[in-house]
Amino acid sequence: MTPKLILASASPRRAKILKDLGIEFSIFKTEAEEVAYPGDPERTVKENALAKNRSARKKLGEDKRDTKILSADTIVWFNGKIYGKPKDLDEAREFLRELSGNTHIVFTAASLDGDVKITKSEVKFRKLDDAEIEEYISKVKPIDRAGAYDIDESGDLIVEGYSGSYENIMGLAVEPIIEWGLAKKAPAKILLHSCCGPCASGAIPRLKELGYDVTMYFSNSNIDSLEEYNRRLEAAQALARAEGIELIADEYDHSSWLEKVAKGLENEPEKGARCKKCFKFNLERTRDKAKEQKFGKFTTSLTISPHKPSAVIFASLEDENFLKEDFKKRGGFLLSTNRAKELGLYRQSYCGCEFSKRHLKAEGEENK
Repeated sequence: MTPKLILASASPRRAKILKDLGIEFSIFKTEAEEVAYPGDPERTVKENALAKNRSARKKLGEDKRDTKILSADTIVWFNGKIYGKPKDLDEAREFLRELSGNTHIVFTAASLDGDVKITKSEVKFRKLDDAEIEEYISKVKPIDRAGAYDIDESGDLIVEGYSGSYENIMGLAVEPIIEWGLAKKAPAKILLHSCCGPCASGAIPRLKELGYDVTMYFSNSNIDSLEEYNRRLEAAQALARAEGIELIADEYDHSSWLEKVAKGLENEPEKGARCKKCFKFNLERTRDKAKEQKFGKFTTSLTISPHKPSAVIFASLEDENFLKEDFKKRGGFLLSTNRAKELGLYRQSYCGCEFSKRHLKAEGEENK
């Protein structure tokens, strides 16, 4: 039986995006030759996406009109030049040198049976020397990637920041997929446990891309003082205003947290039993608030931190309504640092409790 959706692309990145959206599809490689229209990046991606769609339709056969065909084309645009896929490693090095230290635009056209939607994102490269370029090329195969790079594979080595759709930079924006009704409809409301403003700033765009109506829930009784709690709450409130979403603040009760979480575990190392119990404590409060307020799903911004193993956070609570999204993936942490800087959000230097502060101080003493 022929699947109801064909992806007319051999790109593993596009396939990954569709799989992550829960979409069933099969892959057809097309014979369409990619062309470039100098000075016109939008026409270039549009015509290439349409050509791939026509090629796949011809291969599939006109009698299977009930099967939809999705095709796409991506290019990098910088300084009036179109960067497609490099023909060899020397050209890949040339591309990376030219993009080094600069901001470029990524254009992707997606076509569903001839309907075309074009999405643009901006990417800022770090200033790269030849050694850094060689290191990147040794880790990533740049030949089949527009602009000779992949933001989702060792992108932190070369990318300083980006704006717009992350998936668009990978090769297929999520927004058109949702608009065409190809993705499974997400529950309308989700409650996001916000450990702090900066972390939530990277999680909210991802949830919005998935079609969720996001409400932040600031619940952090682990924080060691009311003064620090209020500083972080103010940052979360500033983010909520910037994102145009609601924020619910939980009651601050550090004494209860000390009794229910930290008691007997005061000397545990960071990432040890106390932290696991703390994850569970905050997630249970989020789950209970989600049930009370009738949210379809809940999740947490804790997973965006490179210092917190997502698998441990996911294992701390089993609930069918817990969306176990690893926000540090797809450049989430990089997005959060850039967004927090843009909004001027307060970024704390320790996790929250007095024990994490003590651990940080001890590390500092060791490094003197």
